[in-house]
Amino acid sequence: MKRRGWLAVIALASALPLLGSGCGGLDYTSVRDGRNFHTEQKFWVKEFYVDKAEGKIQRGEAYFRHPGKVLSQDLARETAEELKDRFLKADVIVQPDDGSLPVEVSDGLIVEGEVLLVDEGSQVGRYFLGGHFLLLGWYTFGHSTVTITGRVVNAADGKVVAEFTSSRWGSFGFLGGYGPHLINEDVIGHAVDIATWLAGLCRQR
Repeated sequence: MKRRGWLAVIALASALPLLGSGCGGLDYTSVRDGRNFHTEQKFWVKEFYVDKAEGKIQRGEAYFRHPGKVLSQDLARETAEELKDRFLKADVIVQPDDGSLPVEVSDGLIVEGEVLLVDEGSQVGRYFLGGHFLLLGWYTFGHSTVTITGRVVNAADGKVVAEFTSSRWGSFGFLGGYGPHLINEDVIGHAVDIATWLAGLCRQR
């Protein structure tokens, strides 16, 4: 390779830690009854259950003092908004304190699930290794991770009609990427993946 070519590669490798990137997506999907999915269906998105999530967020800024609760609310809100952006009817379920469903949720499909892992990773690892090793296709150094599992339930009879699992990770960002911000991007990525999948199921009918 000519000297100019090598200089281009070195410049790209040096610039990668100053940029941002995330990846991942739906790892597994299963549809038990596709008849429930159509473009006139209403989706109700519940806050994802987080009590058992393995959390590795160490910073204490206000947004992440209660990371599980905030992440759960954001995931539900973002998923509903992404469904609306795809011209589907969707809303977030406001859960009563006693755990029962609101009275208005008597039909439609409920999207619910659990957050399995929240890990902000290592900013130092992302800066010094994550961005550079991206050239080789490796995302293992210091990346943030948010892993969820969920299901779609028929509100009328409580039967599960579809299931999914999803993992999202932020590989690097500006100066390695600030962990909580990468986690927020992971949440948005999950919402896009879920909404795209559900919209695809609805469009098939």
